[in-house]
Amino acid sequence: MTKIGEDLIKSMNQALEYEQTGKGARRRVIRVKEVPVYTAANIKNIRIGLKLSQATFAHVLGVNVKTVEAWEAGTNPPRGTARRLLEIIEKNPAIIKHYVHQ
Repeated sequence: MTKIGEDLIKSMNQALEYEQTGKGARRRVIRVKEVPVYTAANIKNIRIGLKLSQATFAHVLGVNVKTVEAWEAGTNPPRGTARRLLEIIEKNPAIIKHYVHQ
C-alpha cells in the first residue's frame, strides 16, 4: 500500500474513533491579543519618534497622506489592520529601517 493510502486509512480510523468515543481529536485554543486603539496624540508620537514627515509615514504605511492627517487630527481614527500595523511599529520601531532610507 502507498504512503498516501496508509495516511488515509489512519485518518479514517481516527475519525471513526472520535465519532464513536469523542476521544482522540485534539483541540488547540489560540488567544489573539486585542488590537489596541490609538488616539491622535499616540499616532503623532509614533511618527515623530520615527523622525518621519506625515507624507513619508503615510508612504511607509501604504496610505494616503490625508489619512495620516485625519488620524493625527482625530477626525478619522485608524481601524483594523492599520491599528495592528501601528502597534507593530510602536513595539518595534527598527522595522521601519527596512522601508525608509535616510
